[in-house]
Amino acid sequence: MAESILKIHTQNGDIPVGYPGLANKPIADKTLSEEGAFADSKVVGDKFKEVKTETDSLKEDLDNYIHKPNLEDDDKFPRAKNGSVEWVEQGLPTDDQTSSAINSWLNAHPDATTTVQDGAITENKINANFLHYIKNGYFTPEMFGAIGNGIADDTESVQKCLYFKKSNGYNVFLSGKYKITNPLIITGYSINIFGNGQILYDGIDFAIKIHCCVNSNITLNRIDAPNGRGIYFYGTSNKDFNQYINLYINNIHAKDICIKYDKNHYSWSNEIRIYNTRFSSTNYTAGNNSIALQINSDGTEPINGWHLTNVGFEGIDIGVELKNTDISKDRRISIALINLRFGENIRKIIKTSGYCYFLLLTANKYTRKDFFELSNLTWGVIYGNVTSEDYGYLSSTCIIDKGLFCPTNLQSNNLSFTDSRVKIDLNEISTYLTNINIRTNNDCELILNEYYNYKGIREFKINVFNQGTNLTIKNRNNVVIGTLNNLKLAVYTLYFIDDNNTLNSYYCSK
Repeated sequence: MAESILKIHTQNGDIPVGYPGLANKPIADKTLSEEGAFADSKVVGDKFKEVKTETDSLKEDLDNYIHKPNLEDDDKFPRAKNGSVEWVEQGLPTDDQTSSAINSWLNAHPDATTTVQDGAITENKINANFLHYIKNGYFTPEMFGAIGNGIADDTESVQKCLYFKKSNGYNVFLSGKYKITNPLIITGYSINIFGNGQILYDGIDFAIKIHCCVNSNITLNRIDAPNGRGIYFYGTSNKDFNQYINLYINNIHAKDICIKYDKNHYSWSNEIRIYNTRFSSTNYTAGNNSIALQINSDGTEPINGWHLTNVGFEGIDIGVELKNTDISKDRRISIALINLRFGENIRKIIKTSGYCYFLLLTANKYTRKDFFELSNLTWGVIYGNVTSEDYGYLSSTCIIDKGLFCPTNLQSNNLSFTDSRVKIDLNEISTYLTNINIRTNNDCELILNEYYNYKGIREFKINVFNQGTNLTIKNRNNVVIGTLNNLKLAVYTLYFIDDNNTLNSYYCSK
């Protein structure tokens, strides 16, 4: 072997080599392998050394990531991540699972995505157009997906907005035109709906239904239900009632009924106040029985505190209809109507059945007697220039007693009993009398009309010019309610002392 190292074999024979350093270098030996193959064995050995070094490094990494966790990794499990291993708690979800779970929860809890005050999310995650509403505690249907263009169906979005925090009180801001295909339900305590929003209802039911709602305000520009109705108040149990609700709605347009309330023995709706609303009906014609406000009572409890202020019955057949199945004074329907607007083409301002009471304050020149259809159990007061059927002056104040008009500020008209006229029937006379003269010694008979009673013309005078006369007084049903015998020369004042038309009198000497 030494010789082969110190010599180089050539075709001309062996040539001695004077470089002893070559002894440390491999020389291809044909007797061991193919020519030159032996010289490559050193390179192969070097590769084995490199592989071993890398293998040792991998073992060290594996020990670091798996076999040698930190103390805080006790009871944890390895999980591959980004080409390496991390230690995790048992059952920890993946990032995708976590993201999916969070998104699902946020979709089910929209308040978490719209609340800045409690720090649930940061402001930069909210559309800047809504920040000033949210910071002031306002919510809008648009935050729940509404479009508000009057074309897209916004029913679900508006309803979600109205239901949000319904038990704690909140503010809803409506600014668009919201088309709905099903009634909206409003319920809760201290709800404030405001803005210039419009509700466009494409259905035959009520556009809005209100129940179990207390101390709330509802402001809208318009409710349009050309094939349906406007607002419905109702209750479902003895704990489901409506009270202290203010409606500020510029226009309510409906097919036949704009606002309706059905009272049953389970619940009630009192102190409902309606302001500045114009009521109208679809394709209005006189006699189409369209109604601005209808209140129906089963008579189990009184209904009171309803107010209509500055409302207009324009393009509506009946302004207010009160229907009470009970005839008890203690369970009556009561309503106040202040500063009504209506035209000459309205058929009835108020229509009643059962026991009802109303207060009407108006300066409308068309407040005519035949604009009222009142039951004989209706009482009330009208302050305004009430006219007769032919628009003749009647009174600036009228008391309604058992459905009848009773003017209270009549002029003192005089009529006399004479020898040729011993009977006077005020039902046959077109005027009202507060002074009656007796100028005969014959017995006389006076028949009063509907306006003379405890709440109408409460008293009148009899001037006696011929003493000794007897006077019999009857009501409009020809029933005797009083007699004056052997009259003196005096002025007798007759007055009613109770609802039963009991008549009393006193006199003074002339």
